[in-house]
Amino acid sequence: MTTIKQMANDYISQEIKTVNQAGIISLDLETIEKVLNEGKQDEFSAIITEIDGVEYRVPKTVLKQLKQLLTDDDSFDKFKVIKSGTGKNTTYQVVPK
Repeated sequence: MTTIKQMANDYISQEIKTVNQAGIISLDLETIEKVLNEGKQDEFSAIITEIDGVEYRVPKTVLKQLKQLLTDDDSFDKFKVIKSGTGKNTTYQVVPK
């Protein structure tokens, strides 16, 4: 039997970060589509990539900007995401590296 103290000490947060928290990101990272908050009222699917064992959500607006940047110039292989705002006023800017 496990005590609450043991469970608390062993707890690892499953919070998924947003790709802007990952620093510089390779275009070659694999992605999956994952259902978040499964079975809850706020359930939704998201595109996820994993870096060093940490999952990051890749917003569709980031993918849209990447597509446009790659159409104009596909010579970059890494990028960074800058986030501004919060909630429904969140915007992301993709910067090639």
